[in-house]
Amino acid sequence: MNNKLISFIGGGKMAQAIVSGLLKNKVFLPENILISDPNNYQHDYFHSLNIKTTNCNVEATTGRDVIIFAIKPQVFPAVIKQIKQVPLKNTLVYSILAGIEAQSLLNNLDIDRCIRVMPNTPCVIGQGVSVWYPVNCDQQQLDNTRDILTAIGSEIQVDDESYIDMATALSGTGPAYLFLLAESMIDAGVHMGLSREKARIMVEDTLQGSISYLRKVDKHTALLRNEITSPGGTTAAALYSFEKNGFRSNVYDAILAAYKRSIELKDIDSKSDK
Repeated sequence: MNNKLISFIGGGKMAQAIVSGLLKNKVFLPENILISDPNNYQHDYFHSLNIKTTNCNVEATTGRDVIIFAIKPQVFPAVIKQIKQVPLKNTLVYSILAGIEAQSLLNNLDIDRCIRVMPNTPCVIGQGVSVWYPVNCDQQQLDNTRDILTAIGSEIQVDDESYIDMATALSGTGPAYLFLLAESMIDAGVHMGLSREKARIMVEDTLQGSISYLRKVDKHTALLRNEITSPGGTTAAALYSFEKNGFRSNVYDAILAAYKRSIELKDIDSKSDK
């Protein structure tokens, strides 16, 4: 795709992560990338990569082969108003906006194909997961999408758009759940008397090793948990406390709350039609 022109509407962390992956894997040339963001401080990062920036969304969407919307869903209606008259029939549009449905992109941008993507923050280090739903795309466009998304981690294509809202709650928001767990474990270590640095190393290495082990042995998580739970032991005591305090139900409720919020964002989406 080195001869294609790509623009990002929004230059935040996710756009930076995607751009870094694209450059590292030589999917796009830096001179063919354009970033649009109203905040000039976001431009410095891209300038360091010899990538052009602009404050004008119309400029960023005119004559481009690929456009990736990487803004907050709350900003979507205002951006749509700015670029509504830009001809995009020959442009492949990607959206990483939570809650904004593909049909809204088709209607508001007068396009006949698009791709919704839900990435997550480990994309910053090339270890993210991106769940994506294509609409009216040919095989070449699907292949190009895989090239783009594998540059920042793994990718999962789905054939039902409702799965994107589920992915938003599970994998899109998922890193925050793990970060909160890590934070809580580190704080507990400090409370017991460990230095924060030692507690941090213990927790980070434990979590990283446990995930690697989980993927390598390919066993159900319940089996792995049972293997390290001795009768009357420390793990059994900890797990009992978790269960007594509703650990599972809290996790379920949190993920379902995120899922519900993703669906509620469709109300924001509908305002762009007005």
